[in-house]
Amino acid sequence: MRSFLRLLAPLLVLLAGGGDLLAQAAGPDCEYAACALRVKGGSLVKGVEEEKVVGLGFWVGDLDEAFDGSPVSQELAASYRQRHNVGQLMWLTGSIALVLGVFDADENRGTVVTVSGLVVLVTGVYFSRSGRDRLNRAIWEYNRLVN
Repeated sequence: MRSFLRLLAPLLVLLAGGGDLLAQAAGPDCEYAACALRVKGGSLVKGVEEEKVVGLGFWVGDLDEAFDGSPVSQELAASYRQRHNVGQLMWLTGSIALVLGVFDADENRGTVVTVSGLVVLVTGVYFSRSGRDRLNRAIWEYNRLVN
């Protein structure tokens, strides 16, 4: 009975006017060799020609266009972008606090600022790196849908 319902569900969606949903789930309309995404160096590249789609440097911009045709990938990429960018800001803030704490004339205050800066820096690195798993999953989901 369950297998019958699984076969019937897409038909019901189509009949109910959900053809757009099915088209979205079909993914990008292009060949794997031309559209498959991967990370190379500090960039997201596409196809065998390695066309740069977007840079993945200190600050990552919008990735929606890169994952066009895969809503799941767009959601995961947005999560990556948020975690990466927040992590990078924490890393920068922690680095500045660390340096200021080391050169502070007041030894007690300098120690507190140094340790606080170190904690923020390490947390930022962890936060930024944890987003990378989301990017890898977004790429996998997108490539899975490419013809």
